[in-house]
Amino acid sequence: MNADIDNQPVTDLEMLLNLSDQITNGIIIGRGHPESLAAAKQRLMDQAVMSLSSSGPDNIEMIPTGIDKATAIRQIQMIHGIDADHTIVFGDGQNDLGMLQSAKYSVAMDNALPEVKAAANYVTETNTNDGVAKFLQQHFELALSDTEVGL
Repeated sequence: MNADIDNQPVTDLEMLLNLSDQITNGIIIGRGHPESLAAAKQRLMDQAVMSLSSSGPDNIEMIPTGIDKATAIRQIQMIHGIDADHTIVFGDGQNDLGMLQSAKYSVAMDNALPEVKAAANYVTETNTNDGVAKFLQQHFELALSDTEVGL
């Protein structure tokens, strides 16, 4: 799509703060180091220069303040003239919480975090058990064969 994508490793907090106004999507991965990851998240939260979330227990996701998946959903709704009553969203992670509020039909996957399930109007099966397909099939009362939904 001819988009310039820049990948820049950040080595310390000062460097991150200096680049914060240029970050459109950043991630810190801390596999096997939950204490260090929690400390880094707290330090970033104290700086309040970016919005922080997580799509799993081993990462921190950083995006510009005030921007999240809900921002994208609202933009799509506006461009296509679709209101929240005609929008379905699916989520499983902390980074989906805002998005779940932007649609009448907010669906958490069964493998979702407890707070995501609490924020959603519906819960479907896990994403590895065709939860999205099964929700849509039931919601729209579709009669599909098992091979059509990958079962």
